[in-house]
Formats: sequence, structure tokens, C-alpha cells
Amino acid sequence: MMKLKLTFFALIAILLSSCNNKPEMKITDLHVHLKGNLTIDDAVAKSAAENIDYGIAVNCGLGFPIHKDSQIDSVVAILRNYPQFYLAMQAEGREWMNIFSKESMDKFDYVFTDCMTFTDAKGRRNRIWMPDETWIDDEQEFMDYVVSTLAKILKDLDLNGNLAIARILQFLPGIILGLTVHEFSHAWMAKKCGDSTSEQQGRVTLNPFKHIDPLGFVMLLVAGFGWAKPVQFNEQNLRNPRQDVMKIAVAGPLSNALTAMILSIAFSVFSRYTAGDYSNWISITREVFLYAIYINWGLFIFNLIPLPPLDGSHLLLNQFRKYPRFHEGLYKYGSYIFLGLILVTVFTDINLFPIWPAMQFLGNGFLSLVGYS
Repeated sequence: MMKLKLTFFALIAILLSSCNNKPEMKITDLHVHLKGNLTIDDAVAKSAAENIDYGIAVNCGLGFPIHKDSQIDSVVAILRNYPQFYLAMQAEGREWMNIFSKESMDKFDYVFTDCMTFTDAKGRRNRIWMPDETWIDDEQEFMDYVVSTLAKILKDLDLNGNLAIARILQFLPGIILGLTVHEFSHAWMAKKCGDSTSEQQGRVTLNPFKHIDPLGFVMLLVAGFGWAKPVQFNEQNLRNPRQDVMKIAVAGPLSNALTAMILSIAFSVFSRYTAGDYSNWISITREVFLYAIYINWGLFIFNLIPLPPLDGSHLLLNQFRKYPRFHEGLYKYGSYIFLGLILVTVFTDINLFPIWPAMQFLGNGFLSLVGYS
């Protein structure tokens, strides 16, 4: 009996020893930020001491230090010096799907996002971890909207985290409307001022196919900036060339501002009558409205930049007609200056065209005026 007991305890001891010799289950924290007092060296030491693998998450999105493709490489290069860590893109807001390419996303081990930042049915920007920036009119409606927003985010993404075709289709109405109204307004104003060139070319129409340039349209979808077919006019046919050139120039941007205002009013009415309805088509329609509003504000702002070939250049050039050298130089080299400034903006951290903040200011401001901010 004693021998049996000793054998039993020996077996238990062997089993316990065997269990103790097995490697511990590895724990991974996939959401670690290098913020506050936590440096990369601290993270290395803490990870080793606690036997926990880390996924270092980099905040990427509008309003964050990393907000465009050209800024990704430097961050990735630094963190890849620490192969013990996973590297994650924490994609902020909803705009990240439009501003980061698949190639940039693929440089991370994984990409994750949440539904904590979104624009609600009334056009208000919510960041629901911040009480002062969270709008709750009705608790049940708020929770329904949060859940539907999360479901929509999942639908918008394919398995690789790419922008789904459905998302691009939501942009199209606003882009097509904005470009068409813009160029039509140039042509209409030229005709009103006495020149029939645009009318003869069939440009005094709201038919988008008469105005959209295929390459410029694709660039607008892919790169965020593009162009339509320019409206041609003959200054010699204008009744008052100096004033009429300015009228033709501002007609395009002002038409986009007016379109954005009309859409904002329509959106407010639509939202009022569909409040509490979070069905798929209602949510999509709201987003189409909002995209169209902000796209038209963007076209308004962008085209007022006073450099060729944009409309704002005509306003500037008109003021310097009495300085022939300056006028000729700006007309001749302005496009190259503009291209250079765009390249600086794209490939550096210097944002020379803060169009997005201006779009938000005007878009949110006018929505506020119609009671939905």
C-alpha cells in the first residue's frame, strides 16, 4: 500500500514538473500607444518583463500627425527596428479609407478602426469617448445609430481593408453634380456676357458628359484632385472684358457654394423626416448628401486659389493688368508654381492647401445655420 502511495505521489510530481516546464501561454496586447510616459524603450522593457507581446498602434487620420501616405514610411522604418513588436494602423474617423492607399495600409501588420468617431444623421461630428463632443438626443436612437454605423463600416470594407466600390459610388453623385454645375455656370455666364463660344461647343447644358474630362475625373477619384473640361471664351466678344472675365471666373466657384447651400437645406429636411430611421438606404442617402455638400464646398474653396489654371487666378491677374511684366509672368509660370506647391503638400508634412478644415468650417457652419449642427 505504501509503495502504491509513493508511486502515486511520484506520478503527480512528474506531471506537475511536466506542466511547469511547458512554455507559458503567450499574451498579446494589440492596442499599445507610445503616449504619455511610455517610450519605445520602455515598451521593450515592459514587454519583456511581463512576457506580453505588443502591437504598437499608430493613430492615422485627419487631425492626427499621420494623415497622408507620404508620412507612413518614416514611422514604419523606425518601428521596424523593433521586430519584437507588431505594427498597427489605428485608422481614425471615417475619412481614412479615402486618404490612405492600400499600399500604405499593407506596410502595417494589421489595420483596425472603430465606430467611436462618426457624423450623425444631423451632420454633427461625434467622438463618443469625449462627453463634450457626443450628441445624444434620444438614448435608444443614439445606440441604434452607433450599431448601424458599425455595421456599415464592416460592409464598407472588403477582406483586405480596401475601400469598397460602394463607397466610391457614394462620392460619384457629388463629384458629377459639382463639376457639371461648375462648368455650366462658366459657360452660362460667358453667354450672358456676349460670347457664344461655349454655346457653340454645347457647354451651356447640365449634361455631365459635356463637361467631364475622363482623366481629370479619374484623378479626382484616385488622388483627391482633378479637373473638368475648361470652358473656352473669347474676350473680344465680351461687352466689358475686364469685368466680364471676373464674372465668368467667379461663376463656377459661386455655383458650387450655392449648390452646397441648397443641398444642406435639402439634407436638413430629409434628416428631419427620416429621424430615427436607420435602414440601409436611408443611411446611404444621408452619406451621399453629406459627401455632395462637402465636395461642393471643396470645389468652391479650391477654385478660388489665385494661381493658374484655377478660377481665382483670373481675379488676381485682372488686378495686375497695369503691371504687364508681373501679369505675363504669373500667367506664364503660375501653373508651374501651383504644381510645385501641390508636390510640396503631397510629399512633405507642410500643408499649403488647408482645404479640408475650410470645408468643415463652411459645411458645418451652414448646416448649423439651418439647424443641424
